[in-house]
Amino acid sequence: MTTTRRGRGEGSIYQRHDHPTCPPLVDGERAEHKCKGRYVATISYGSDGTKRDRKPLYGKTKGEVSDKLKAALKKAPPKNAREGEKHTVKTWMNEWLEDIASAPPKPIRKSTKKSHRSKIDQYIVPLIGMHRLDRLEAKHIRRMYVRMQEPCPTPDPKTGKCHHSPSHGLSESTARQTHVILARALKVAVREKLILEAETSNVDAPGTKTTERDRLTVAQAKLVLAAGADNPLISRWYAALQMGFRQSEVLGLPWGLVNFEENTVTIARTLEDDGTFGVPKSDAGNRTVVMFPEFRAHLMAHYGAYLARCHENGTEPDPMACVWSQDNGRPIGHKTDWNRWAAFLKASGVDHHALHSARQTTASWLEELGWPERVAAEFLGHADVKQTYKYQRGDSLGAQRRAMGELES
Repeated sequence: MTTTRRGRGEGSIYQRHDHPTCPPLVDGERAEHKCKGRYVATISYGSDGTKRDRKPLYGKTKGEVSDKLKAALKKAPPKNAREGEKHTVKTWMNEWLEDIASAPPKPIRKSTKKSHRSKIDQYIVPLIGMHRLDRLEAKHIRRMYVRMQEPCPTPDPKTGKCHHSPSHGLSESTARQTHVILARALKVAVREKLILEAETSNVDAPGTKTTERDRLTVAQAKLVLAAGADNPLISRWYAALQMGFRQSEVLGLPWGLVNFEENTVTIARTLEDDGTFGVPKSDAGNRTVVMFPEFRAHLMAHYGAYLARCHENGTEPDPMACVWSQDNGRPIGHKTDWNRWAAFLKASGVDHHALHSARQTTASWLEELGWPERVAAEFLGHADVKQTYKYQRGDSLGAQRRAMGELES
């Protein structure tokens, strides 16, 4: 049987042979007996260099002493955890994000840092940031999640919207993302010996309802692409709907990673929100994929136009130049690209759909073509095939009918 050792300074529990019925020691040994002695926990507060600072806690049962020990540790943690007294939740969240999560060797992405900063500043700091780090309790965290998701008590009478800060009525997804960020920061605080336990482990994470993102069907996508064949950026929309590239992957793609001879595109560079270049968010995102014939044809035409501009300007083609760029050669911003997508759909007579949902359309397209899920996952840059499966949830009845038709034929 394996046992779990307590950490340094976390105290120990044992039973004393101090009951009148306990037999005495004989030659250093004690006869076996059913001991009725008291249980004792010894909590250590470190040493001043000459002697150890300890305190005993007594009880009739092991459970009683264990509860006393937990309470004592919360009220006065050992010296190796007292650094937590220097921090509030606010100061620690800021230090964790700026000095630990963003530091080498594995700093978080700029876009991830921006998202974390938003959740920390909007929800964590206003709602629990005032608590001392070593005195943060599970109930404080639970109250934060309730406050985030409860309906606004006094919405604006005209608009019906919440005018408080932080807002009420936030989604389960927002609360869950906030929980993940807080849990990561507190886990590091435990590792740094600032606190003994991450209180997020004592709180149920907010649930997240699975809702299917509104997206174009494969048939709609084909009609939209056909209707927009004359659009000067048609290759960019094929990249979204047929190739399933993420927006940051499209906007950061250089010509040097397009190989027309091998008919491949390599995704290894992305465009960050601040206009700088980065790398895909995961190893799976860094990938080489084969081009669909339609996408390749439109991309070759787009490349021909790029070469013509270079010739007209008397410049050499730059392999690091963005495939889709502004007239001055600089990368296209995310918001500009999003506005062009909205205009493209409107011109095609289709209701607006989120640009990122185009990847789900691609996943369904690959499913219709009969691609195995693992191959589809690698094509889309998914680290987990389960994510691809979620993306492919579309015309299930249609797929079943096609399968049945093949069995009958």
